[in-house]
Amino acid sequence: MKCKDPLAPDDLFLGNSLQAFYAFTEPMIRRYVEPKDRLLDIGCGDAALSLRLLQSVPLESLIGVDIREKAIKMAKHMNSHGNGEFFESDAQDLEWLATLGKFDVILARTSAHHFLDPIGTLQGYVDLLQDSGRIILIDIDRESACYSVFGFPLTLMITWMTVIKTLGWKNGWRSIRGMKYPSKAWRLHRAVDVAHRKKIGWYRFKDIKSKLQLTFPTAHIGRLASCCGLGGVHYMIYEKTPNG
Repeated sequence: MKCKDPLAPDDLFLGNSLQAFYAFTEPMIRRYVEPKDRLLDIGCGDAALSLRLLQSVPLESLIGVDIREKAIKMAKHMNSHGNGEFFESDAQDLEWLATLGKFDVILARTSAHHFLDPIGTLQGYVDLLQDSGRIILIDIDRESACYSVFGFPLTLMITWMTVIKTLGWKNGWRSIRGMKYPSKAWRLHRAVDVAHRKKIGWYRFKDIKSKLQLTFPTAHIGRLASCCGLGGVHYMIYEKTPNG
């Protein structure tokens, strides 16, 4: 599959900042997922996106992995009428993941920044791919310098300006009117991230970009957006070759 340029969403109504990020990245992800693909969703959360892909693409099968018990319970609840499978496990446990078989797509969205060794873990994911399988990595930098220096109010204003610039006045304003910012989900995610960073540290995407380029020389790596509230939104699309 030839790498394509990312698409911007056309018409979105977003309930909160986390939903804004998810909806912003979904059109790009859909470009690399094909009918009958077998998809592994790393750090799946409630698996809202992958469950939509399961039904609409449609996928052959979906497996979601998340280290949080509550997230897996929610994913299983949302999957009550689907054929997805969800497991509470560490997505860095490559030996266990190998027992699940090979995949056409491995999606890691806002999960790799939790890894102790992001480069090594992503290298391990290559072994889990079918020939011509794809790794879709989408992640953000940690909180921006704007947040650190000027605090929440200015960061919130600039984030809203980014939303309007990205989606246009009509859709951007609809998004802002619907925001509950910071949402409960965003606060929970933020709390987990802060605790994680205090324990083991937390990389900036730009800090590992050069390593990604060396490790995955054929990958398409770029920046999808710049959001002061989230840092930069970055991506890597890697396709496994028969010899890779």
